[in-house]
Amino acid sequence: MPDTYRSGETGALMTLAEIAQLAGVSRPAPTNWRRRFPDFPAPSGPDPARPQFCVNEVIAWLLAHGNLGHAEPSELRFEAALHSLSAYAAQFGPTRLLQTATSLLCLRALDDADEPLVAAEPDFVSDHASRERVWARIVKRARDEDEEDEFLLTEIESVGPESVALARLADSLAEAAYGAGNALERLLAARHQLGMTELTVRTFVPQFVLLMARLSGAETHAREKRAVTFADFWTGAGDVLQALAEAAGREADVTVLAAESDPALARLARRRMLARGIGHLNLDLQVGTELRLDLAEPDIAVACLPYEAAEERDDAHVFAQIQRVLADSGDQCSTILMFGPADALVGTLPLTSQAERERRRLLDSRLVETVIRLPGGMIPFRAGFHSALWILRRRPVPQARGRVLLCDVSAQPLTDEVVRELARDVHHWRTAGFDPAGYRLRHGVPVDIRELAKRPGAALDPPRKPSVYDWVHGADERVHAIRQAEAELADVQEQAAKLPRLLPAVPQRRTDGSPVRTTLRALIEAKQIEVVSGLRLDPAHVGADGEHAVIGAAEVAGREQVGRRRIDLLALAARYGRSQLTEPGDVIVCVKDGVNVYVDERGANVVEFPARALRIHPASRANTVPTPRVLAALLSAGRGSGRANSAVRPARKLDDLELPVLTGREIKLYDELLKDLYKRRELIAGQLATLDRIHTLTARGVTDGTLIVRSALMPELS
Repeated sequence: MPDTYRSGETGALMTLAEIAQLAGVSRPAPTNWRRRFPDFPAPSGPDPARPQFCVNEVIAWLLAHGNLGHAEPSELRFEAALHSLSAYAAQFGPTRLLQTATSLLCLRALDDADEPLVAAEPDFVSDHASRERVWARIVKRARDEDEEDEFLLTEIESVGPESVALARLADSLAEAAYGAGNALERLLAARHQLGMTELTVRTFVPQFVLLMARLSGAETHAREKRAVTFADFWTGAGDVLQALAEAAGREADVTVLAAESDPALARLARRRMLARGIGHLNLDLQVGTELRLDLAEPDIAVACLPYEAAEERDDAHVFAQIQRVLADSGDQCSTILMFGPADALVGTLPLTSQAERERRRLLDSRLVETVIRLPGGMIPFRAGFHSALWILRRRPVPQARGRVLLCDVSAQPLTDEVVRELARDVHHWRTAGFDPAGYRLRHGVPVDIRELAKRPGAALDPPRKPSVYDWVHGADERVHAIRQAEAELADVQEQAAKLPRLLPAVPQRRTDGSPVRTTLRALIEAKQIEVVSGLRLDPAHVGADGEHAVIGAAEVAGREQVGRRRIDLLALAARYGRSQLTEPGDVIVCVKDGVNVYVDERGANVVEFPARALRIHPASRANTVPTPRVLAALLSAGRGSGRANSAVRPARKLDDLELPVLTGREIKLYDELLKDLYKRRELIAGQLATLDRIHTLTARGVTDGTLIVRSALMPELS
């Protein structure tokens, strides 16, 4: 047998693309590192045309050059261990590898002292007897923790001393993830990297799992009662259960009841719950399709109905399953979340069908609190499967009785923002009921169940007419907003009318021959212009909030509005210590797609690579160096930057762009003209934005019936 421990530690290889993903940089960056840094690791793979590099050498190099990538040191170590672990997939098989690795992590997580699985032994690498001794200790720990072989003993005993390397990697994962329980969850999040198809088939998108946890009310229940019991009737690998337990918090006394027909998945779910800290006495995970409430009655129950193909599905059976869950969850269970096919739960059903009668019976029971039509792709492996979610409550607030909240988010991705808004809508509905003067629902519309009874078999979609809030408040708000926009438009037009004519300032033909030319490189070498390089920002650090706007290629080219992408001051200081903020008057340049320029009037922004900032030295502004506006205009003309359609790069670099040498008077007059042009562009942009706002407000009002267009706007029709 080969020395798997040695190969696992030093033989795992990765490509340049994988190095870029590991370091959190763009694909070309590692190629540039190979050229720039003599100490970059040498290729170790067998194919020179597709170079591969030793994982440990790459990690050590990245840690030594910490300012190059965007990954944290702990993240680098975890990814290195995970990459080494994936190298065992061919030897063990994906299923067996995942079972063994998660069992080893669970075993370490159950140790109160967090003792490593493999103690450091100098002769351990090359001594087979030492490996047998180490593995014997691991097996003994497994027997002590799992005497009845309910979750990890078989998985550990089924492999031999050759798996000591896996135990060592499990220790590395636990140390990099700050705990074996965290490492187990991160390992499962990367299950697709290990080729675990059987487990990936039943995986939900993370946003859906988060939605289930937030809609369950687990956090509120645990905070009020300090204890909460969950039940999952089809738990799979325990993804939803894990999210519910996380929502309840570490301080809550959590009890878990669950059922899973696949014994291997049931054992995996047990390992996850135990590694999270749920004790043996609080865990009852049964193998089978029926869930017996022997341990306790749940406070919150979830049921994600197993996938069935549409041509094989019986819609009436879907509602029979809901009735069974409702009956088996017990009277103490206050909230039940049911996930299933949208065709049955919210779709159109034949009038005389059994499914329509069963759905009507459930709605008439007045236990259905919320119905949500979800976007497609909640199960990534079943991208064409359309789903919906029902929330049933045994004790709704009095204001909500007799009504159901219908939500439809199927036309948009289930982003984190949509999850927050849905959770806010449901929480308001659950606690306050229908209050027209209170919180305005974002995605839900309250509907009287008696109104639904008048349309048997119809789809359970929220009505497209406005809610009561829109009738009472929305119309007045929109009319006021349109009137305000009209006033702004009139003000902009008045400002434009006061501007002088452009004709006196129009440039005239030059009569003294061609101007003397210089290059941007010459101005830089003369220290009249300074170049400030852009930062390679991690996309995870850029968002809608933050103290500083990010100006990159999209902003400079005008594809993105400056200020929409921002970065937090703390992230900037912690991760990009050498960063420089822009100063007022900096000219941001990007030559990615031609020469694009942007004048930063305010400053205090962050330039993102490949854009760069050109900063005119204050002492040079009194000479013949162009002002920022003039410099931007001359650069945008792009003399010497042209390229053929088939060219990959411009004919010249940015430093080689030619600029005319203008006199101080010419620069002053040109700058005044540009200032006037900028002002006119701002006024026109303001007019366009105001007209767009009037258009949007009117269209929405006419569409939902809150507004009508008066004939006074078109006298010829009156």
